[in-house]
Amino acid sequence: IIDAAGVDAVVREAREHGRCAIDLEFLWERTYAPVACLAQVATPAGVHLIDPIEGAPLEPIADLVADPDVDTVMHAPSADLTLLGMAYGVRPANLTDMQITAGFVGLGAGQGLAALLDRVLDVKLDKGERYTDWSRRPLSAAQLTYAAGDVAHLLPLADELARRAEALGRTEWVAGEHARRYGPDARILPHPDT
Repeated sequence: IIDAAGVDAVVREAREHGRCAIDLEFLWERTYAPVACLAQVATPAGVHLIDPIEGAPLEPIADLVADPDVDTVMHAPSADLTLLGMAYGVRPANLTDMQITAGFVGLGAGQGLAALLDRVLDVKLDKGERYTDWSRRPLSAAQLTYAAGDVAHLLPLADELARRAEALGRTEWVAGEHARRYGPDARILPHPDT
């Protein structure tokens, strides 16, 4: 998606379903702030790749993350949230972090997405493009496949981890940790002096 109309359609879809999964690819080497290169958004209806370098605005995607009526699922989103906070002044309002949730259901803290998907959903991700230069165009078919894979299974993963947390009686623990890390009093942006 390379234009505002395409982004608006994705945002409408996410709001209609009340949930989405989001990941960002960015450049942060040799820069003081992350530079957005690609946004991946999955809804129950499909996966969308949004290209800000080619002209697609990302502010509506940032607004989704800040919308309390949209359940936003991400995996280890600290850097993504830094980008959204610095560029668009938003903070998460209804975020579920798969890495945090996985720790509370006995899968270990700090699990990478590929490992979690393999262990929980028996999904194998090809992580061959993880060190790619996302700022270069055109993006290859391998890059696009990799990017889509980062969000394609996040919603089913969130459902399964929520089921496990509930079965273990740990739903409140998960919510408490999310509030501590991503709630209104949490520091999302780094202090500029440090």
